[in-house]
Amino acid sequence: MTSRCDPRSLGALSWNQLGTRYPHYVRILTWLWACWLIRRQDLITIGWPTGTTRQNYNHGLRQLLTHRFIESIDEQQQVFKLGRHGARLLQEAGIAARYRTTPKPRAQPGLILASEFASALGRQIVAHTQLQDMTWVEQPFAGTTVRPDAVADIRWSATRTDLNDLQDRVLKTQYGRPLVSDEWRIRLCLEIDRVTQFSDTLQARMHNWAQALHYTALPPRTSLVVLWVTNGTWQRARTIHQAWSELTAHEAFFTTVYQLRHECEWGQMDPLGEVWMDCVGRGFAGYQCIKAAQHRSS
Repeated sequence: MTSRCDPRSLGALSWNQLGTRYPHYVRILTWLWACWLIRRQDLITIGWPTGTTRQNYNHGLRQLLTHRFIESIDEQQQVFKLGRHGARLLQEAGIAARYRTTPKPRAQPGLILASEFASALGRQIVAHTQLQDMTWVEQPFAGTTVRPDAVADIRWSATRTDLNDLQDRVLKTQYGRPLVSDEWRIRLCLEIDRVTQFSDTLQARMHNWAQALHYTALPPRTSLVVLWVTNGTWQRARTIHQAWSELTAHEAFFTTVYQLRHECEWGQMDPLGEVWMDCVGRGFAGYQCIKAAQHRSS
């Protein structure tokens, strides 16, 4: 009889079988479907949120690599993307997944920052008993069209959710699903600024945002919040804030990657605990921004 831990059997499992035997692998593949690139340390936290031994997670990642569920984009295996077999399994489960080639080097830092933010946000909101689920969609490279680098839809409900069930609800594949009577939604539009745009390009980007927000009709009980994260300094964040405020009064918050990492170069991101600046220059903790959006949409 073949052992369920026998690596030779892993590649032959269906999506449902994989979910039954190795739910942490399904969680990893779902996140890699939603995010183009994910850092190793974030992928480990996603797969083993309550912690495990180094030997265990290294073995798990090796298994996923061997059977092409995931692929590494670098020789040190520090950044991963969805593999060909992983994409095929998701497709067979009815999820609109596709195998994506490795993005060009200039695009990789922004994609990695977006997924780092997503995994940190998911890790934090999982403790909220009113959370129903979160979806995450990355849509970078918009050209002249306004399309955020990523969009998170977070559904909340007046009904409390079992905490034991939440870990696998944090990321779902049904983006934009209609709300039921006791639910409300926060739609977070994430913009990553890598200090590569000149002022005229930034102004054009803001103008497009102002036009899009003016004509955007949100579904009922949905609150839209735009989040700007720059890998520059607070001076750059204030420049973005000023350009935004000159063109639109819509809700937006601004911060830096350095701030989100507790003012530490390699710290773990803290989207809900760290400081954001609102449209009038006031500082708020991230959880206060979410709480205000919850109040507006509920």
